[in-house]
Amino acid sequence: MRLVRLLVVLGIIVTGMAESLVVRLLVRGRWTRIRRQNLVSRRCARLLLRVIGVTVRTEGREDTAPGNCLIVANHLSYIDLAVMMAARRSCFVTSVEMRETPGLGWVCALVGCLFVENRNWRRLRHEIQEVAAALRDGLDVVVYPEATSGNGDGVLPFHRALFKSAVLAQRTVQVACINYPAVEGADRDDVFWYGEMDFLPHLWRLLGRERVEVVLSWLEVLPPDADTRRLRDTSYERVSARFRPCVNA
Repeated sequence: MRLVRLLVVLGIIVTGMAESLVVRLLVRGRWTRIRRQNLVSRRCARLLLRVIGVTVRTEGREDTAPGNCLIVANHLSYIDLAVMMAARRSCFVTSVEMRETPGLGWVCALVGCLFVENRNWRRLRHEIQEVAAALRDGLDVVVYPEATSGNGDGVLPFHRALFKSAVLAQRTVQVACINYPAVEGADRDDVFWYGEMDFLPHLWRLLGRERVEVVLSWLEVLPPDADTRRLRDTSYERVSARFRPCVNA
């Protein structure tokens, strides 16, 4: 059964990549192309969640931003990306290291992710402008300010650089929190993907679970305050207050 699920998952990914490649070849205009790729990604994300056995409970729909915005959330697994894609059509900001990850890097490139190099300030300044341009063009952009995925012990410190994009574009910041309430310390490595874990072995372990429950909480919507430190700190406080740690026993 697990092997069948793996083949179905890989089939969905390959089919989505093929569709996104066609869009990339035929559609002109970067942001228009990413919008079309987002449609493909959202459909594939919903299928993947169903096949993997992920159920999503959403809280705080009344707190979502009415227009396009910069979405910031904590990060624990590649499952988070599918949950966000399924919930709200968005493009994602991810690291250059992710682009270099075999398999996942190709998927990220074809679904229209924006890549950032957090260790290179000159490059990062250009990438902040790119994210701002996407926001100005009406796209929702998802950022994980931890700049990596965590192991569930808690929310890692937020970096503030990409909050500047919301200020430049004068778009609100939508704060969100992701929890995995049924994951306990002993089996968290089957779900959370962090550190030096390889993608395919982790996916194989994940598919061994019958189901995974995710709670997506939409929290506060923050105005584009010129003080990016305050934006970062407020976002971090809201996410940390809602997050439920998964301590390894």
